[in-house]
Amino acid sequence: MNRGCAAPTRSGVGSRCEMFGAVNSGLKRYTPGLHQFLKRGVKRTGLPLPKMLCGRPIWTHLQLWDRVVWGDSVLRWITEHLRPGDVFFDVGAHHGWMSMVAAHRTGRNGRVVAFEPSPSSIDFLLYHKRMNRLTQMEIVPKAVTRVDAAAIPFTLVGSGDAVMNSLVEIEEVKSDPRGSTVIQVEAVALDSYSQQTGLVPAMIKIDTEGAELWVCQGARRLLANSRPALIIATHPTWLPEGQKIEDLFALLSGYGYRIVASETLRYKDTDFGDYLCLAE
Repeated sequence: MNRGCAAPTRSGVGSRCEMFGAVNSGLKRYTPGLHQFLKRGVKRTGLPLPKMLCGRPIWTHLQLWDRVVWGDSVLRWITEHLRPGDVFFDVGAHHGWMSMVAAHRTGRNGRVVAFEPSPSSIDFLLYHKRMNRLTQMEIVPKAVTRVDAAAIPFTLVGSGDAVMNSLVEIEEVKSDPRGSTVIQVEAVALDSYSQQTGLVPAMIKIDTEGAELWVCQGARRLLANSRPALIIATHPTWLPEGQKIEDLFALLSGYGYRIVASETLRYKDTDFGDYLCLAE
């Protein structure tokens, strides 16, 4: 995969983060007892740890520090297409990696709106916003779908810190050893949110584990009039019953969007992908 965010923006800071990572890896490998002791001590303090993301350091929650951040192409598209002062909607923000990169691109005069209904992910988002002093980042603790709703069912996998949380009933989740829980969450459509807040996105990232078409159906006005750049993750085997991935691309094509870049991963005989779509 391409690494589109490679160059550090602050001299020396990146190398210090990399050195920290090397020390951590060495302790974990050669002195696991000491590593666990130090890790418990850091955890008690509640202090964040530095992590390199798109060539710049960010303060990260300890539980997520050694997590791999997937989506190199998505990170690159965000940095290439967002400008200072832009508005970015992150639908399915999860831990906030894309939102944090977008916040640095848009700057203090821009706005990043992170939509996320999972309670555990919301906690991580709030932590990352606070520790990185991202005043331009707003967290909306709601699911995004076709229409506004006071309460709709949302499935959490395990504790909720999982990538398969969804509005859709995903068959694989039923056999997941972590178990699952259905909670009620508030929902919003992007068109109504944009009208209520006056925020018009220059770019929308959508990664909702099978509910991407519903999100786009609730953003028809934005797609027709504002023409934001779209980054959409697709999950063909996780779609609602009766829905096909072609339905999503047909809707986008109807509004004059075309795919200009993509990255796919073969999963269970189908292509899960990230797509950059621009209006013609």
